[in-house]
Amino acid sequence: MEIRAERQGSAVVLNLDGPLTAEADTYRLRELVASLARLDSSRLVLDLSNVEQIDSFGVGQLVALYNEIRPRGVALTLVNVDYRQKRLLEVAGLGRVFPVFGTRQEALTYHAGPVVPRPRPARESSNEDARDVA
Repeated sequence: MEIRAERQGSAVVLNLDGPLTAEADTYRLRELVASLARLDSSRLVLDLSNVEQIDSFGVGQLVALYNEIRPRGVALTLVNVDYRQKRLLEVAGLGRVFPVFGTRQEALTYHAGPVVPRPRPARESSNEDARDVA
């Protein structure tokens, strides 16, 4: 997979070229995403216009990227996603996780508010529950 990165304001756009499948080498993609912390970017836009195929491994890679950048406050959006790819994301239950846009400009101007890491819910003690029932 070939990847071309470009900076556009506070966003980094990664133009992916090639399949996002188990057979593709995605090391460079993970490496570029890891470097976002050093670039002080608030948004990552993945342009999939030249990605002809995504399989379950590729979906897993997108989820891994999301999980890596979200705690840093970086928003992930996808652009130029074809119908089959969008359907795959929906079937995987990720239609609401990844905002998908038809054009790069839409993705760059999208603002869903600040991305804040979600706090984990506090676990209640099971001993207290047992006393309440008894």
